[in-house]
Amino acid sequence: MRTTLLALGLALPLAACGGGGSPADLTDDGYAALNSGDPSTARSKFEDALEGLAETDAGYMRAKMGHIEALVRTDPGAAQEEFLALASSTELKALEYRKIGSQLMNEKAFTEATAVLDAGYKKFPDDDKFKAVIDQLAEAAAAAGDAEAMSGLEGLGYIGD
Repeated sequence: MRTTLLALGLALPLAACGGGGSPADLTDDGYAALNSGDPSTARSKFEDALEGLAETDAGYMRAKMGHIEALVRTDPGAAQEEFLALASSTELKALEYRKIGSQLMNEKAFTEATAVLDAGYKKFPDDDKFKAVIDQLAEAAAAAGDAEAMSGLEGLGYIGD
């Protein structure tokens, strides 16, 4: 009994610490969960990693982008918000806009994909790859019968007259 209480007394503080490892380990665990089709666990791991990182830390962007990728699959609206907030405060590459926009499109989050791709296209107007991805988005939204997304794409001038 005494040994059990001692062991329990030692285990509880370790459990309270999370026991999840370093931010780098948590980020690796998040990507492993994401790649194995478990976006909820991935989201949790990335959130834990981000708690231990400052925006200036070397691993921050990797953990943040992983978190956004997990949100794409669990909460597309939040993924769009977080990505656009990140984009407004950080120099992102055109590829990152296309990647998140494409992932949102694959999740059939067409309105959110439109917002991300439009922001990227406006920031990188000379990047021809955006037009191809936006054309794919329009085709996918039309095939899904998503009138709201089609209206948004038309309002932005990507489809129609």
